[in-house]
Amino acid sequence: MLTQTATIVRRSSTGTRDGHGNPTQATVEVPDVPCRLEQTEPREVLVGRETYITTHRAAFLGGTELDGSDELLVAGVRFEVIGDPSRADFPGKGEQIVEAVLREVR
Repeated sequence: MLTQTATIVRRSSTGTRDGHGNPTQATVEVPDVPCRLEQTEPREVLVGRETYITTHRAAFLGGTELDGSDELLVAGVRFEVIGDPSRADFPGKGEQIVEAVLREVR
């Protein structure tokens, strides 16, 4: 059951460069995407000072456009998509579920 909603934040290159010669990116937000989010692994990482990183898995309706360059906002928390999502197809029904591994961004 997909009881939460996410905003998908898509990043894409604009084709232009900033003052340092780096490519610039634009973002487009897709709001109110039904999902289910669950924490799969808490980890503690020390970087200069204590930082907590947690790993989550999210499930979306089949056909949801999502890739490894996207970020998600769920209940005010930002996550980045790790790798390409998996897609589950069922015979005669097509794609039913899209699942992604996420890392919380703090």
